[in-house]
Amino acid sequence: MKRRDSRTVWRHSRRFVGITALWFTTGTPAMVGCAGPRAALVSPGMEPGALDALEGKLRRRLERHPDDIAAQRDLGHLLWLSRGQTDEALPHLRGAVAGEDWLSLASSMWIAAARREADEARSHARTLVMLASRDDAWSERDAPIYGEITEHALRELNRQTGIRPSVDAEIDDSVDIAALRRRGPAVAVLASIVRTNLALNANASPDAALAARGCVRDWEVSATEGTLGGADLPGMRPSLGPDGDTFDAVDGRYIAVPHRCGVRVWNAGRGAAVRRLRTRVTAEAAGLYLEMVSDAEFRLYLDGALVMQNDLTDRWPAGDLHRSVDIPAGVHELELHLAVPGLS
Repeated sequence: MKRRDSRTVWRHSRRFVGITALWFTTGTPAMVGCAGPRAALVSPGMEPGALDALEGKLRRRLERHPDDIAAQRDLGHLLWLSRGQTDEALPHLRGAVAGEDWLSLASSMWIAAARREADEARSHARTLVMLASRDDAWSERDAPIYGEITEHALRELNRQTGIRPSVDAEIDDSVDIAALRRRGPAVAVLASIVRTNLALNANASPDAALAARGCVRDWEVSATEGTLGGADLPGMRPSLGPDGDTFDAVDGRYIAVPHRCGVRVWNAGRGAAVRRLRTRVTAEAAGLYLEMVSDAEFRLYLDGALVMQNDLTDRWPAGDLHRSVDIPAGVHELELHLAVPGLS
């Protein structure tokens, strides 16, 4: 018999699930947009005559007012996006970057990253992340575009972690999780990922960064239920409340094995089944942001109410779901019903 069979058994008798729960202040901007101040002034599809007229107008403006950041930004983007003249655009973008213009910083970061100029890209990304950490980082009107730019900047910093210790030190000085958490769940999660990688590179414990991300790794586990796996989920009720199902807890030390930001769940039986996992999370402010990642069907309940599911919704279950839930601050109970395949 080939050894492949035993490996197949182990691969299909376990399921990985990762969940993060982040509190957020109500009113935190969550949508992502694509418009900023005067961002629509330059369009790559403008007619040549209109483009020439606009370029001339911007150049005349800069002759009279060379410190006009908005004019530097717009001329730089016109030359880069509409003319394809990147080298000619960069001096104007740098002039706007000196004035901490968000759009010019973002564009300069992307140009540098595309040209494999890592130091330049990192410098702009660090500036953007530190700007986002300020109390007055942006207005409500600018929040959608500036929030998305901050996400891109954090991804650039994350790509550069581990290059060398001095680079990690630069990035470490730039990423303040406590300040960035105010910028919404997506920014907070990315900031904690950067911090986790920095800790691992330094052979330090990543627990603080994982806790800041809201990783849920401590679960109470039940015995297996049912015989059909995902098809059993609709008939199961959460255990919370007088009419709830019984939670038949077992020793979960070798069943739900914690990983960095998740847990691997095992089923040693021959047939498919469902396991219940239960834990408590604390919302430090009103509202909770939930991110659920799984490679199997599941249903997730918060205080007995169904808040997420990926079973019976499509031919293939969605593996990564996100939800913002309006709940009061305090302790809340999560119960996860997870399909787990058997050994056969």
